[in-house]
Amino acid sequence: MEPDVTILVQGQPFRLSKEALVRRSEYFRGMFESGMKESSQDVIEVQRLSSATFSILAGFIASSSLAVDGNSLEDVIEGIAFLQMQDAVPACIDFLKTYLSFDNCLEVIAIAEKHAFGQIVDAVFDFLGKDYLAFSRTETFQTLQDEEKERTRAVRYRGRQHLAVTRKEGCIPGSGKNVRDLFYYVEGEQKWKSFTQLPDDCSKFTINCSTAVVDNYLYIIGVLKHRIRSHQRPKSREGPGCVSRFYYEPINYQYNPLLEKWEKIPPFVCGRKHFSLVALRDGLFAIGGITAESTLADGKFCESVERFDVFTERWSHCSPVPVQRYEVRVSPSRDNPPTTSVKDVIFTLLTCHGGLFLKQYCPTDDRWTDVSPGPLPGRVPCIYRMFSHEDDIFILGGNPTIDRSIIVRYDPADRQWTPLRRPPPLRVEYFNAFGVVLEGKLYTGSGETRQIDRYDLDEQQWEGTSQTLMPALGPLEAFTIYL
Repeated sequence: MEPDVTILVQGQPFRLSKEALVRRSEYFRGMFESGMKESSQDVIEVQRLSSATFSILAGFIASSSLAVDGNSLEDVIEGIAFLQMQDAVPACIDFLKTYLSFDNCLEVIAIAEKHAFGQIVDAVFDFLGKDYLAFSRTETFQTLQDEEKERTRAVRYRGRQHLAVTRKEGCIPGSGKNVRDLFYYVEGEQKWKSFTQLPDDCSKFTINCSTAVVDNYLYIIGVLKHRIRSHQRPKSREGPGCVSRFYYEPINYQYNPLLEKWEKIPPFVCGRKHFSLVALRDGLFAIGGITAESTLADGKFCESVERFDVFTERWSHCSPVPVQRYEVRVSPSRDNPPTTSVKDVIFTLLTCHGGLFLKQYCPTDDRWTDVSPGPLPGRVPCIYRMFSHEDDIFILGGNPTIDRSIIVRYDPADRQWTPLRRPPPLRVEYFNAFGVVLEGKLYTGSGETRQIDRYDLDEQQWEGTSQTLMPALGPLEAFTIYL
């Protein structure tokens, strides 16, 4: 488009096309289409803008390129508002992707709110929410109002929530292709897709891991098993002449799906494996398990409970699991003991003389209390998963030797157990054992067939088996995540 009008700003002329001005600016559209005297003039003077600012905006009008920088940002936003150039807002937001920082974000919000540019305000909160935990540790975050803090946090949940899995035993030899991949399930396509890979140092001999999600940050915590060459082996605790072939290293990672970024976090104090990891009130609780060096056959239950504060990134000790008269059966495919959380309380299931007992831990009081005897008789000894939905606790269990499964619900308010409609036989004692709730439905792995069973918790109805094969072999960790 050939320039056919001169815009004069602070005495500096800018040759532009009327057609481009009308297309890009409501201000000029109103001027040229309303029959104002300026519509017939060859030179039009514009007030209230500097020539430097209009030069940037003229570049966008002519070429769709907005050459804004940090020094000119405020003036450009004011110019966009004055000339009513809505098409320039996305270009301004594109610049903010590289310009924004935790230090200047509030200044940009103030400028955008002054001119009622909600899109720019949303873009700033989107930037802050994508790195929410890092931002929460800044002084800037502390100056926000509570509703602004919640608005930042809400960005973490803007995507769609998916069922996702990773290998509980990590990248063990023979576990199939794509051993480092984490997968999510696309319900509409009935297909598993990879959304990230474990970090490089998890590439092999990840002996065990547990997972939890806090504010859509995924935490994978466990131990790495390293082989020691013969000349490096220390003496074993088992006695003279024995040597240790392996040593164990904690492996603790946080994954941010909004930035597709892995970060290491500090390890817990008590090296353990086959433990339960529970998310509760901005923290992770590592409960039970056995010491990292132990085998399943001789491993002693670890009574220690540790809490990880996701904001300060520090571990602290809590009251240990009271197991003086209880037993904990350690399984390679499940977390031990079975644990979940409801509201502000953690519940765990222990056994004693063949019976099951539910205990609860209150982080506020740092105290364990007895809650209720369990609902399952000794003839159904295997507990696959304990999980929660809304205010209720659910236990999924069974006896694989007799092809019998059971699911029961516990209401903490009235302390009542209710048997639900029996599921199909779940032979998952050592294979693909997982259970996770998504949108009111329980998804559980059917190990030997590598398929998914789904149970509607509200309707108490099993909805059949998906024909989609699980994406990996071996015991799996399942969780939900927004992508």
